[in-house]
Parts: sequence; structure tokens; C-alpha cells
Amino acid sequence: MKRKYVIGTRGSRLALWQAYEAKRSIETACGVEVEVKVISTRGDERLDIALHSNTLSKGLFTQELEEQLVTHDIDFAVHSLKDLPVDMDDRLCLAAVMERDDPRDVVIANFEVKDIKDLRGKRIGTSSPRRVAQLTKALGDEATGTSFGPIRGNVETRISKLRNGEYDAIIMAAAGIKRLGLEHEISYYISPEVIAPAPGQASVAIQCAKDNEEACAIAREVDHLVSHQMTHYERQLLNRLGGGCAIPFGVLCTLEGNVVKGTAFFALGEGMGGMRHDFSGEYPLHDDFITEIAETLKRP
Repeated sequence: MKRKYVIGTRGSRLALWQAYEAKRSIETACGVEVEVKVISTRGDERLDIALHSNTLSKGLFTQELEEQLVTHDIDFAVHSLKDLPVDMDDRLCLAAVMERDDPRDVVIANFEVKDIKDLRGKRIGTSSPRRVAQLTKALGDEATGTSFGPIRGNVETRISKLRNGEYDAIIMAAAGIKRLGLEHEISYYISPEVIAPAPGQASVAIQCAKDNEEACAIAREVDHLVSHQMTHYERQLLNRLGGGCAIPFGVLCTLEGNVVKGTAFFALGEGMGGMRHDFSGEYPLHDDFITEIAETLKRP
């Protein structure tokens, strides 16, 4: 086996936290030496690209890392699973999903928030069609006067924009806030039944080249089976609905005993209301069951 393996990662504080957590886990589980290599991606360099642009945003934070997996310049690419496209390069595999953190979204605000309806009439910073559609639905008639503005940048940049008054509140993933030790910034935790998270949210993915068999075997040693399987179902649903981060779709699957329980939201397009659907099925879920859920979500 190799003396040293290489993890590729983006350079943000959050990406580095995830990479070093993967490094620690791999070294502890397998007794190998791992180094971290920072790779700049198009998503880091092109802040003008809207995250909801299907054509431009695909692979926005992953392509450059995947290219170096194929050439074996790195052995592992560590990603936020929610950033990883479902239609992965055939030469690559999702070798491991580490144990999931808190999957909820949170509000960070310049005012006290005790209920989601406290956001009515405010200017909200988010670039996510998923969050906009679900918050609009949750506010109902009280959504009048609430506005949404796109926001890009790392966690600290977004919070800075909020504190500078560009927004009244922003919505972000709880896991990233907690991993950076910024939990004190959180104003309100949003229930997944109000805003279902992005597929794979709060999960760290380890991707490998299929022909790098040693790396694949090592990564599998730190795979968290339940997190991997639940996020697999979420990504299957996303695939059947035909999109990436550009579609207003959220889902969370959890395993309770031998039953998979899930909550999902899907809107066919902007301003079309959207369908929320709760489901449960015996573990493991079959493909036909996933297809049935997708078809239910597509109904107007």
C-alpha cells in the first residue's frame, strides 16, 4: 500500500474542517498517513454564477477535484454531499458517507426569531429555490412583503453581509455553522417539516476513482452505513425529479428501527406552491417505492 494518501478539498474554512475530519478518521481507522491538498474550484472563483442555474452550477464545487481523482493526483475528494451531482462521472464512486450531523436549516437574524412567521415582511438572504419556495409556503398569506435576495460566499462572508445590513435574516445549514463553532450566531432552528433540507445536507462525502482500489477500500472503512443509505434514498429521489440545486426540492430520510421515515417537498417551478409529502416504508426501500414518491411529488 502507499505510504501516503492525498485528500483534495476546497479551501474554505468549512471545507478544510471536513477534509481534516476525514483525514483524522481515515488515519485512525486504517493506520495510514494522509495529507490535505487545497484545490480551487469554479464555484470559489466565479461568485457571479447563480447557484440555481442548471447549466452553469452543475459541478460548480466539485469538477476540479474530480479531475484530479481521475488522474490520481489525489486519492480522495472530500465534499459536502449536497454539492455532489447525482449523475457522477462513471470513472468515480461515492466510496463513503461519514456520519451525518444536524440536517436542519437555521435562521441567523438581526432580530429575535421565535417562530418562522417572524420572518414575514423581512428581506431574507438565500440563493436556494428550495428555501424560497418552502418559506413562502410556510408563511402563506403572510408572505406578502417578504423579499428574497441571492447571497454567495463562505459562511463568514454571509454572516458579515447580514450584520452589515444587506439582509434582515439569512438561512443556512445548521451543520456548517456548528462545525465552525458559530452556533452562538443561530437565531432559530427550522423544523424539516417546515423547510426540508437539501438531499444529503449535513453529510460529508468521500469520493474516489473506481480504479484506485486501495483508496476505495480505505474510504469504506470510515463509511457510516445508515447515513450513506438514507442520503442515497434522498439522492435517488432528486435524480427521479430530474435536477440538482436548481429545483425547489428538499427531503430528509431517517431510519427508525426497520422503518425509513421521510419528509419531502417539491415545486414544479417558481411560484407554483409545491407539494409536501411525508412517507414511510420498510427498510430497505425498493426502487419502485422511490419512484412512487417522486410521482406523488410531481402531482399538481
